[in-house]
Amino acid sequence: MDIVKLARRGAVALLTLDRPQALNALDVATLTALEARVAEVARDPGVRALVLTGEGRAFAAGADIAAMRPFNAAEAGEFSRPWTPAVKT
Repeated sequence: MDIVKLARRGAVALLTLDRPQALNALDVATLTALEARVAEVARDPGVRALVLTGEGRAFAAGADIAAMRPFNAAEAGEFSRPWTPAVKT
């Protein structure tokens, strides 16, 4: 299953977080997929706008705390690493 779906509607790219069973909570796999999708959209000169949404009843519940439970302090800091480039692109 694709965690972050990409659809295009003319000059608009639509990214959809697709983990509705987890209320689209952000884990490492989701953040990594989001970073890749945002980079893909950024390379497309035909895209003029990007819309980010979530499948199901929630946009995103925030960080997936259950996925972070086994992390030590250093690993917890690395958890957010993929988010920074995704937002800056």
